[in-house]
Amino acid sequence: MGGWRFGSMAGSVDLLHYLDTLLKVGNFTKAAQQLYISQPYLTQVIKRCEQELGVAIVNRASSPLQLTAAGELYYHHLKELELAQDDFKKQLYPFTLQNGQLLRIGILGTLGQDLLPRFLPEFLQEHPEVKVELVEDFADNNEKNAISGTIDFFIGQNSETVSQALKVESSVNFGYIAVIPQCSELYQVGQEFLLEEQFELSTFLQERLVLTSKGSSVRRNINFLFDKYSLIPQIVLETQNLLTAFHSAKAGLAGTIVPETMIKDEKVQNYNLFKLSQHLISANFFIAYQSDRRLSSLERDLVDLFLKRLA
Repeated sequence: MGGWRFGSMAGSVDLLHYLDTLLKVGNFTKAAQQLYISQPYLTQVIKRCEQELGVAIVNRASSPLQLTAAGELYYHHLKELELAQDDFKKQLYPFTLQNGQLLRIGILGTLGQDLLPRFLPEFLQEHPEVKVELVEDFADNNEKNAISGTIDFFIGQNSETVSQALKVESSVNFGYIAVIPQCSELYQVGQEFLLEEQFELSTFLQERLVLTSKGSSVRRNINFLFDKYSLIPQIVLETQNLLTAFHSAKAGLAGTIVPETMIKDEKVQNYNLFKLSQHLISANFFIAYQSDRRLSSLERDLVDLFLKRLA
């Protein structure tokens, strides 16, 4: 059994694990059993730590066992160390790769659910030596990280909004679809797509709506429609997740507008769809990287496959 060392990276990780287990089960005997170590050893580790710190970190008079105030402070310190160690390992990881390459890709989490399965598994199958780290963050942060070089690629929507400091390669434009629930006065029983004469956009935009949060690419496009018709939307739910907006509309909460790429083999029941004109509202997907960056052949493969699969 290896000795525990106070202050070491491994020691901090071990001690945090020990304390987590101790707090979970409430006594030394059960904690030692779950940790597959002896109870005297666990007790010794905690006592040695307390001697080094000069304070008690476990209140042994309480049942179940609890941390003292000093113990709470030290526990949070260990948590911060754990996060710092994880961050350090991520930064160190590229240097540990042998005959391989790490690619960091920034993308909004909800957008990644839709886009990444279309091209990333195929790319990794063709390039098994590549490791990919996803940075799931808001578009503004991903853009800043791409400009600074913290990430290699930034994938997003609406290429015209991207900084000129980045080289942008875009997919073809796609349109948007209105989802009309049963509660809408425009709803037609037994139809999948409404006809032109059955749908009035200005009427739809004045009804109750579920929309993505302000600042999202989809919301910016939809806000253009409100400005065009000089309307103030009746928003009953705002969400950061486009799928939540879509499913809420299908369930009858309120109407919404989503990219047409989300409508795949839908079995339309109890709601209608209407495809909006691309002359009115459209968007595209893009992959961006530092404008002065020369792509390797492998990176070029990633970009080309992205464009091909999102065509």
